[in-house]
Amino acid sequence: MNNFRLVVETQVRENYGAHDWNGEGACPQYWKYKGGRSVTVAEFATRPTDEQARAVLLEQWKDQRSDYWEEYMTSWSVLEPTDETEDERLDRELDEARAALEAQHQEADQIWLQEQEEARLDAEYRAKYGDD
Repeated sequence: MNNFRLVVETQVRENYGAHDWNGEGACPQYWKYKGGRSVTVAEFATRPTDEQARAVLLEQWKDQRSDYWEEYMTSWSVLEPTDETEDERLDRELDEARAALEAQHQEADQIWLQEQEEARLDAEYRAKYGDD
């Protein structure tokens, strides 16, 4: 990934009032915020101007709305080829934490196995030669 990326940050909301709505009359409005996400809309070999980025946004990004939920753009930016979105950074940090935890578990398992083997050998020795 050596391209500049046009990234949209979104907000998602769900209309809890629509859950029991029978479709008649106006839909009850009881919106709850449900987070959002980072979406790569386009990639560019060179840094686009703001005008180029806006033109691509107008062409390629559409907010999603219904009586039940909506996802809309809250901001946009052009990321450098080496930049991460917040979602990508969190995913990378989670992967690193999982790998570190897995390494710790493997080390603890190895130590436990060594201790078990030493205890077995010690018990064999005592059974053969006594406790002295």
